[in-house]
Amino acid sequence: MPDGTIHAEGMAAEETRVSTAAQSGAVVLAGHLLAAAKVARAATMRKGTIPVLTHLRVEADGGSVRIQGTDMERHAATAAPAQGSLPPTTVSASVLVDLLSRLPAEAEVQLEQRGADKELGRLVLRAPRLTVRALAYPPEDFPAAQDWKVRSTFSIPVPSLRRLFTLPAHAISTEETRFYLNGLYLHIATAPEVRLCTVATDGHRLALAEEPLPSGAEEMPSIIVPRHTVAMIRGLLTQRATGHVRVEVSDQAIRFSTPAWTVTSKAIDGTFPDWQRVVPHIDQARHRLKVPDPRGFIRLLEAAGCIATERSRPVRFERRRKDATVWVTMRSPDEGEAELQIPHDVASWDGDGVETEVGFQLRYLRDLAQAVPGGLTFHIQDGSAPMRAEFPAGLGVLMPMRV
Repeated sequence: MPDGTIHAEGMAAEETRVSTAAQSGAVVLAGHLLAAAKVARAATMRKGTIPVLTHLRVEADGGSVRIQGTDMERHAATAAPAQGSLPPTTVSASVLVDLLSRLPAEAEVQLEQRGADKELGRLVLRAPRLTVRALAYPPEDFPAAQDWKVRSTFSIPVPSLRRLFTLPAHAISTEETRFYLNGLYLHIATAPEVRLCTVATDGHRLALAEEPLPSGAEEMPSIIVPRHTVAMIRGLLTQRATGHVRVEVSDQAIRFSTPAWTVTSKAIDGTFPDWQRVVPHIDQARHRLKVPDPRGFIRLLEAAGCIATERSRPVRFERRRKDATVWVTMRSPDEGEAELQIPHDVASWDGDGVETEVGFQLRYLRDLAQAVPGGLTFHIQDGSAPMRAEFPAGLGVLMPMRV
């Protein structure tokens, strides 16, 4: 199991331009330290009643400076190449990141520890023509990452994990009363075939993504990954195009590791609802709305939506005269009405069908279309039944609304 203090990618081969002159403390390039500090800061508290949780734990030896951050629910660890040594200490995460953001990436930063001031120590950061003496908490006050009994360990490609955490993320609920919906449900689906799945729902919409089951994940327990952890992992994965992520899952926590960072997170302690019961069967659909260009589709809807003043901005889709043209109507009691004819290369009704009209919330349509990289197909039963949306390696469900 990773110990949370791994080296950054390519550290062994990294040729840093740190001065080899005799120095006290540790010396690291500002750009390297900033990249590591940003990763660890993502797991800290920005504000809170426990001051040490707004700090990062920093120490250096053996050619690297290691940085950790935590909010007690998540724990992030990363490292950067460095020379010299620094005993364990802490520094404000916001102060460190803000300072390093204003320095040239190639600037050398020297880190030194000074004697205690009552119970607080000092971390001295020296850069060209700049000295900062930051308050530091005792390192023993910094919470250590907890160990969990791992039940499943597997490796998954970066693009696969990115899709699992990106496609359904827009449907994660922010309603705290139903806390078990405040994350992604990571589990193994067995029908129609065995797949690794993530599902999110807020009660008005649902989104699912699936990938082939990685070797080693066969006994993985189902867990709910908190939305803040999902956002953190998504942000880290946008910086990586290739490679693999090591995933370790227990009944209470999940850990993600790459050669550059480790993130451990508690799972949400709750029972995710049986999502398969709310997914309409494809045979129930009487109409199919094909959208080969989701981005263009949303741009047109947003243009027509300027007339609407309500937050939900309901959109009415119509099929007239049994042809394939999609007509869109949006109304506002204060501003008027907008009618839009969608070009067939953006969206069209598929096959023969009777005239129909159905309404959906524009925000939900936009969130779904922005998450889907390619085309999607809406399977519609009528104006009162849930709509099934299908796209590569996933599906969605939207509840209709009266327009």
